[in-house]
Order: sequence, then structure tokens, then C-alpha cells
Amino acid sequence: MTDGVAAQLQPGSIHLSSPVHSLARPAHDLRRERLHMPQDTGWLIETAFGQERFDGVILALSAWASASLLRPIDAELAEALAGVPYSSSITVTMGFNRADLAGLPPGFGFLVPVKEGRSMLACTFVHAKFAGRTPPDKGVLRCFLGGSGNEHLLDETDARLTAIVLKELSEILGLRATPNFVRICRSRHAMAQYGVGHLERMQIVRDTVATLPGLALAGNAYQGIGVPDCIRTGQEAAESVLRSLQQEEPAAATA
Repeated sequence: MTDGVAAQLQPGSIHLSSPVHSLARPAHDLRRERLHMPQDTGWLIETAFGQERFDGVILALSAWASASLLRPIDAELAEALAGVPYSSSITVTMGFNRADLAGLPPGFGFLVPVKEGRSMLACTFVHAKFAGRTPPDKGVLRCFLGGSGNEHLLDETDARLTAIVLKELSEILGLRATPNFVRICRSRHAMAQYGVGHLERMQIVRDTVATLPGLALAGNAYQGIGVPDCIRTGQEAAESVLRSLQQEEPAAATA
């Protein structure tokens, strides 16, 4: 998905591995005010390439990362964003011969209740849920671990995580087969948690961002953590910035 988006952009406009050191608004210029000239607008972003000015900025970051950049600009907004709690997750993807999975129950996977006391939170039968994801004679199980209270699992070795998942798959599904491959992905502090007070916190975020022209936020911290939700917030953020820029154009022309 990201490759498809990047393919539509000018290569020179993409900077990888370029952490943003700071985000700022242009300083108010008294000389321009005395001459009745329009003030500089937009945003100043400082990276390893130096400081650059942009008309609009979309922060598609974790809320805590956005809070760090926005704290010098608006402390209340930063506090609201920093208050969104996060948990970590681990994805263990295993490939099998389809014949080894013949005993799986019908359906697309299963969830594991917390009261079971297991490391695994859920498992998706990828080959059953998404047509065309695997060859006809192969199957893939994607298992999810982590969540609140299980941060310690991120420090386990790949071998240990594999052993944990195979043991629990055996106990839950009766699966005894050895996987053809295992892929493990650790995502630290990646899953936003919508606790009590989240709606009130988001109202503060929306109201404050509305006072900062050319700024928009996108990601899983606001109104949904799924991929479709993230796509929607990205589209809404782009539309918001475009509207903001269009509103500024007539004023600039008049000035």
C-alpha cells in the first residue's frame, strides 16, 4: 500500500530515515506588520537536511510522538496527545502445508479471552480469510501476542516466541505440525488504547488543531485502530490541510 502511494510522488520529495528534530510556526515579523505586509504562514520543519518551510503538515505518528513535536507550540494539545495510552504487539506468522491444517475448525480464526491466561491474543487463518493469499496446498496462521500487561514478551527470543505459539496452538487447536517458515514482527508502543475519557481527550485535540491552520493529525490514536480507519484519517487530514490552504489564498491575494 505504501509503495503504491510512493509511486505517485516525485522521488525527490521523499526523504527516508530523516527524523524530524523540531516543528515550529514562523515568528511574527513586526517589520511586515508595520508595512502592512502579510505575515509568513505555514510550518518550519527541522531535519538533518536543515530547516524547511511547508504550507501544511500532517503528523501521521503515534500520539506520543506528535505530542513531543507539538509541545513547544501548544502545551494543552501536547498533554492531550501524550495522555493516549499505548500497548505493544507481536505478530508471529507461520506457514504450513495445507494438509497439516485439515483439522482446523471452520471460520477465519479465533480470539483468546484474557481469563485464559495465555500469551496468544488471537489467531487468523489467513488462507481461509483472504482468497489468493497462499497457494492451494499451503496455509498461513498469523498469531498475535502482547497487549497490556505482556510487554515482557517483546524481549523474548524468536525461538522462545515460536515455542510459546506452537505450544498454545497445540493446546487450542490440536495442531502438531512443524511450520515451513516463521516470521516474527515486534511493534513497540504501536497500539493505541481507547480508555475512559478518550472521547473528551479527542475533543480537546480537535478543538486545538482547528486553531492551527495547515496542521492535521492522522493515525490509529483518534477514531479507530484498523487499517480502514487509518486510511480514512489520512484522507480527512489531507482534505483538512487543503481546505486550510484554500482559505488562506484569497486573504493573501487581497493583502
